[in-house]
Amino acid sequence: MKKFCLVLLLTLGSSGLWAQASAPPSKPLAGGLDVAAERSRISAERQQVEARFKAEETACYQKFAVNDCINASRVVRREKLADLRRQEISLNDAERKRKGAEQIQRMEDKQKDQVPPQPMHQRERGKPANPGQAGQTGEQAPREASAPKVPKPRTPHVPVVKDPAVAAAEAAQERERYERKLEEAAAHKAQLAKRNAERTKPRAQPLPPAP
Repeated sequence: MKKFCLVLLLTLGSSGLWAQASAPPSKPLAGGLDVAAERSRISAERQQVEARFKAEETACYQKFAVNDCINASRVVRREKLADLRRQEISLNDAERKRKGAEQIQRMEDKQKDQVPPQPMHQRERGKPANPGQAGQTGEQAPREASAPKVPKPRTPHVPVVKDPAVAAAEAAQERERYERKLEEAAAHKAQLAKRNAERTKPRAQPLPPAP
């Protein structure tokens, strides 16, 4: 059994290294982190965790306290997978921010390449002094007027990604406000019903006179 587990772990380790070596190259993040290599590493470690759990589960059946052994192995497996999931989420957030920054940079570079319109005082200053040049300028004016105008590109709206903890807190506050409004509405409705019942309640008959 020990030899089988050792061979299984060595096989998974070599497959994880092969996956990292064969992964296509990608752009590094701001901290010099390779996205493809990190994804391959997380995937390989996840496979190793699953294989280790299966091997430990098989070994647990050879022990006396089978359930305790399997439960302990499941706890370790759950913690390992949760840690890998957190790493994967952080990697996705960093890559999303990098792509957004690159898109904004491309739009800014495109705006810089375009020639800005000439101010009015510079156009007045550039008028020709003699009639010959004026005639040439007059002939060029219709051609310039008929030329299509290039629209200015708009800066793309990059959505702001909220932190999961902040989003959860805002959702909890919104749910609390909604429940409070429901309670206030129910109390107001009950108060109105009580007032209406008191108004429609018949008055008590007067007591008969004493003999």
